[in-house]
Amino acid sequence: MPNPYSTPESDLHRDLNHGEGDITSPFSAKGRFSRYSFLAWNLLLNMAILLIVVVIMGITGGAASLLTVEDPNEIIAFYTSGVGLIVLAVLFISFVFTIIFFIRRLHDTNMNGWWALLLVIPIVNVIFGLFVLIKRGTEGPNSYGPTRATPTWEKVLGIIALIIIVLYFVTIITAIAMPFIVGGMQ
Repeated sequence: MPNPYSTPESDLHRDLNHGEGDITSPFSAKGRFSRYSFLAWNLLLNMAILLIVVVIMGITGGAASLLTVEDPNEIIAFYTSGVGLIVLAVLFISFVFTIIFFIRRLHDTNMNGWWALLLVIPIVNVIFGLFVLIKRGTEGPNSYGPTRATPTWEKVLGIIALIIIVLYFVTIITAIAMPFIVGGMQ
């Protein structure tokens, strides 16, 4: 029989609120993102950036000038012009938010956010991105806080983003394989 006067025991690492207490902004590097949240917010960010760049290019006529370029120096001239610098600034801001989303996803796997710097290394960034998508998050609280509840809308957008990613890779593989398939038939 246990001692009735002993100190009570409790699991201090359990998540009592099932992630409902994480009210950090998605644009803050603090906190955690599940795989679906990570995909959903990246999809929203990319759609917003695409819309902003299309509007800027449409208003300024930059799209027409870039589509008809034959001389590479004209591309450099465009991106050093006022409109080009605005587009580059928008893309830089997008990259900063992408890094923040990766940091939050790494926190969910109980990894340090500094690993997100692997995104600047070509080819490694693709492998690292797949790793971040595949790796399961830590169950319950970890060194970076409690689990964050994933709202239903984030799950839906995450699934849509995952479908887009799969279609993208299928298209790339098909485009690479097509010359071999067509060339082998002749």
